[in-house]
Amino acid sequence: MNGARDGDREDQPLVLTFRTLSIELTPSFFALLAPVAPLLVVGVSLESVLAIALAILLAAVAIGSLGLCIATLLGLRLRVLPPSPGFAGDAVMLEVRVDNPGPRFRWDIGIGLASADFPGCPSPAGWIDVPPHAYGLALVPVAARERGRRPLPTLWIETRHPFGFARVGRRWTPAGAMQVFARPEWRPPRLPALRRGRGGAGAGAVVLDPMLARRREIGVRGDEGAGDADVERTVSRLSAWVLQAEYAGHPYGLRLGSVVVPPGLGHAHQRRCLALLADWPGDE
Repeated sequence: MNGARDGDREDQPLVLTFRTLSIELTPSFFALLAPVAPLLVVGVSLESVLAIALAILLAAVAIGSLGLCIATLLGLRLRVLPPSPGFAGDAVMLEVRVDNPGPRFRWDIGIGLASADFPGCPSPAGWIDVPPHAYGLALVPVAARERGRRPLPTLWIETRHPFGFARVGRRWTPAGAMQVFARPEWRPPRLPALRRGRGGAGAGAVVLDPMLARRREIGVRGDEGAGDADVERTVSRLSAWVLQAEYAGHPYGLRLGSVVVPPGLGHAHQRRCLALLADWPGDE
C-alpha cells in the first residue's frame, strides 16, 4: 500500500496517517532499554528507589521519543508541485510542499528518492522544518535519462526526531508526470534560414518553405520513415535548431508528420515545439 499511487488527481495531497506510516526502531532504542530490566531487578532486590526511578526514566524516554517521532509526521499534507521541464541528461527538480495544519512545530523531516535496497535515504538537502499552520518546501533532484513524459518517481518521507531512537517514514508515488526534453545536439550545423536542404542526420530534413522564406521564417519538418537508429540524433538536432531560432529571434515552425505548429516566437511556442519533439516516436 505504501508504494501505490495515492489518489487519481495530481493535485490531491497525501495526508500522513498512522496506518500508512512504517516504524523502524534503531539500535540506539534497544541500547537505551537494555539497562531497564537489570535496574528494576537491582532496585527491587536492594530496595533502591534510585535504581527503580532510573529504570522508569529510561523507559519513559524511549517510549516518549517514539511517540514524539510518530507525532512529527502525523497529519502532514504533501503535494508535488508541477515540475519544470528539463533536458535529458540533466536533473529535474521536484518541489515537494509539506503543509503543517497543526499547532506544533514539525522538526527534521527528510524527503528524498526511495531506494530499492532499503526504505529510503533522503539527501541532507532534503531535510526541512515546518512551523505550525505553515508549509515548507523541499527540492528533490531526479535524474532525467530519457526524453518524453516520465512518471514521477517514488519518494520517501521520514523523521528521526528527536533523538534518533526510531525512524518513522512513508513511501509515496505521487500521481503526475515530468516532461523531459530531448538533449540538444552539441554544435549543430548552422540554422537553415535561407536555403532548402537536408539536416545531415539522414533520417530528418530541415526545409524552407518558399512563402516562409520570403517572410524570413523557418520551417522544421521530420521526414516520414525515419530510421530508429537515427531518430534520437534527428530529434537532438531539431531541438538544437529550435533553441537557436528562438535565441536569434527568427520565427520558426515545426512539422512532424500530421502535426504542424505555425511559425512563431516566445517561451510558450518554444516549449510546445520542444515537447512535441520529446514525444515524437519517429515513425510518422
